[in-house]
Amino acid sequence: MKTIPGLGIIIVAGGSSSRYGQKNKLFENLGGLPVFLHSIKNFAPFAEKGSLILVIPQGQADSFKEQIEKYLPQTKVKLVSGGSCRTESVKNGLAALPPGTQIAAIHDAARPLADGRLLLDLVNTVQTENCGAIAAEKMIDSVCRTDSENNITESVPRENLWRIQTPQVFPYRAICGAYRQLGDVELTDDSSAARACGIKVKVCCNTRPNPKLTLPGDLPLLSYLLKNASSEK
Repeated sequence: MKTIPGLGIIIVAGGSSSRYGQKNKLFENLGGLPVFLHSIKNFAPFAEKGSLILVIPQGQADSFKEQIEKYLPQTKVKLVSGGSCRTESVKNGLAALPPGTQIAAIHDAARPLADGRLLLDLVNTVQTENCGAIAAEKMIDSVCRTDSENNITESVPRENLWRIQTPQVFPYRAICGAYRQLGDVELTDDSSAARACGIKVKVCCNTRPNPKLTLPGDLPLLSYLLKNASSEK
């Protein structure tokens, strides 16, 4: 694997894990590594020196550094403190990327199965079409809308509906400008910021498993999928 000139990678690990329980879900053991290190391991080969950023909760630098040095001692990662919400954490990560960054890839550390092939597909789309590009999964379930009491009010056609994932990749100056323009608004994904500021964003269909660790019950599924993926290589 070769590094991609001008690519900056931001891995967002600054969440509170409030829905998971008392401990930080990103330190859970998954296939012999803490969850957050899978994203670093998968994406580090493509990042030039100083271009791999890990955004972490304030005051937890020592804990993250200890795990990196224990399991991936040769990997150079710049630790950056996050903010009070995901949007602030992403902004801090963008600001920490080095001069000369042309493309920014933003990924949630809670999605440990996203691999280098997916990242390359997204970067290629950004480079060839001069737009943003996000990983997403085609919606296959039937979809409905309800009222506040969970009564179905409408069936929603699933054609052209997608489950949004990360990584999400953008021209660096464009996504930085979008976040500056939007100010303090809180968003759950970066494509929303890009589209709000007129940046075209394309979906790249991801057919490989890329679930997010949110609840304790998600960890056994991730373990199973990781083991299956490893056996297929």
